[in-house]
Amino acid sequence: VKEFAPLQSFGNVSGFFTFGAFYSTGESAYLLNNTMTLLSLSEKTGNEALPRYTHPETDTKRFSTFKALSHLLTVKESEFSTYHGYLEERERLLCKGPVVNFKFELGEVLRCSYISPNIRKMLGYGAKEFLCNEVSPQMLFDDETWEALRKAFERYLADDALTFEKEIRVRAKFGDTKYLHLFAATEKNRAQKPAALIGYCIDITQRVESQQKIQKLAFYDHVTGLPNRELLKSTLATKIEEAKAEGKLCAVTFFDLDKFKDVNDTYGHAAGDKLLQMIANRVRAVLKKEDFIARIGGDEFILIQGGLSRNGVQTTIYATINRILTIVHEPFNIDGKIAHISTSIGTAIYGIDGESVDDLIRHADMAMYEAKKDPDVHFKFYSQRMRFQRESHLALQNALKDAVREKRFHLLYQPQVDIHSGKIVGAEALMRWNDPVLGEISPVTFIPLAEELHLIVELGEWLLEEVCQKIAYLQNRSKLPGNFRSIAVNISPLQFADPYFVSKVEKML
Repeated sequence: VKEFAPLQSFGNVSGFFTFGAFYSTGESAYLLNNTMTLLSLSEKTGNEALPRYTHPETDTKRFSTFKALSHLLTVKESEFSTYHGYLEERERLLCKGPVVNFKFELGEVLRCSYISPNIRKMLGYGAKEFLCNEVSPQMLFDDETWEALRKAFERYLADDALTFEKEIRVRAKFGDTKYLHLFAATEKNRAQKPAALIGYCIDITQRVESQQKIQKLAFYDHVTGLPNRELLKSTLATKIEEAKAEGKLCAVTFFDLDKFKDVNDTYGHAAGDKLLQMIANRVRAVLKKEDFIARIGGDEFILIQGGLSRNGVQTTIYATINRILTIVHEPFNIDGKIAHISTSIGTAIYGIDGESVDDLIRHADMAMYEAKKDPDVHFKFYSQRMRFQRESHLALQNALKDAVREKRFHLLYQPQVDIHSGKIVGAEALMRWNDPVLGEISPVTFIPLAEELHLIVELGEWLLEEVCQKIAYLQNRSKLPGNFRSIAVNISPLQFADPYFVSKVEKML
C-alpha cells in the first residue's frame, strides 16, 4: 500500500502489525489515527514527534501519509544476522551436537513424537525411524538392561518424582555398545496424569570405557584377567551379607598349584604365565555363572560359592572340587611343551568355620596346606583341629627363633663303648632344647623345623663350637681316657651345601 512508503524515512523496517480500523472511500483504504504499531526484533523505540493531520472526514484530500504511529522500532541488518546465526547454530546443535532431545508419548505403547536429528550420529538410527516406530526396545537393549530400565521408570512414576535420571547401556544400529546418560521429566495432561516423557540423553561411552579400564587395572589380575585380592574381599563381604540375610551358607575354596615353580624354572616365566592363563580358562569353564573365582597372587586362587543350602552343602562343594581337580590334572601344552600340574585345595564355610572375610580366607588356606601334606587326597575341609595345629606350629616357630638367637640349647653326650673291652672310646653329641614355656621339645620336632626356617646352619655351627670347646676343656685337664678317639656330631645336609663349611670347621679346630 502506498501509505507504507513513508516508513522507510524512519529507518530500516522488518514488519508491522495493526490494531484498529481502516477508512475506505470505496476505491482506496486509509489508516485512521493511532491504528498501527511498527515493530522490530531489536525492540528499540523511536520517539520523534510526528506531524498531526486532520481526520479524513474533515479533509477532502486523500492522505498519502500515516496520521500517527504508536511506536517506531528500528532494526539493524547486523541484528538480523545475529538472529539468523542463532537459528543456524540451533540447527547445527540439533543435527551434530552431543545432546539428543526427545519426547515420547506415554500410553499402552511408548511412541516417539520428537527426537533430534543427531540421534543418527549417536546410535546410527535416523529420527524418522524413531518417529515411525521402526526402532523397538528389543533392538536397543538386552533383556537385563531393558528390565532394569523399565522397573526404574515404574518406580519413578510411582514416587511422582520431579526428574528421571539413569545411565544405560544401549546397542547401536551396527552392533557396537554405547553408554548413555538419560535425563527426563514427565509432561502431564489436564488431569495431571503423566502424558509424555521429555528430556535428553548424552553419549558417555568414552567416560564409561575409561572408568572400566581403570577398574580393570585396580581390581583385575593382568595375567589371567581374573579378579584380584581387593575385588575378592569386597565380593566375599557381599556374599556373606547375602548368606546372613537369606539363612544360607557361603563356601570359600583356596587352591594353589603343586610344583608350579618347576614350570617357571624349567620353561621360563612367560611359559608360567601362559600356564596360569590356561588354568584360569579351564576353571572358569567348569564353574557356574554365579560362582566367583579370583587369583590372589603367584599360583594361588580362591573360589567363592554363595547361596548354598545347609542340606547337602558338602556334596555341592565336592562336585565343584572334583571338576576342578579333573581339568587341572589334565596335561597342558605350552607352546609344544607338555606340563603336568596337580593342585591342593582347602575349603572353609561361612556359618560353620568362620564369620569374617579374613577368617574364612585364613581357614581355607589352612585346609589347603593340610591337603598338601597328603598327596593322595588333594582336598580337605577346614576343622578346628587344623587351627590348633597351626597356632601351635606358629608358637613353636617363634620360640625356636628366640632359642637360636639366645642359645637356649644344651648338649648331652651319649657314650660309645667298645663291646670287647667295655671301655668308653668316644661319644655322640646330642642337642636338646628345653623351652621355658613349651617345655622339653624333641629333636624330632625342632630339627626339621630349624631346616624349614633355614636356622639349621646357625644351629649346627653352635653345636660344633660347643663340642670343640668341650674337647679342648677335657684335653687340658687330662680327663679323656687314653683310648678315647672322638666325639661324633650330626650334620645337616644344608650345612654341607655351605661352600665355607670346611673352612669354618678347620677354624674351630
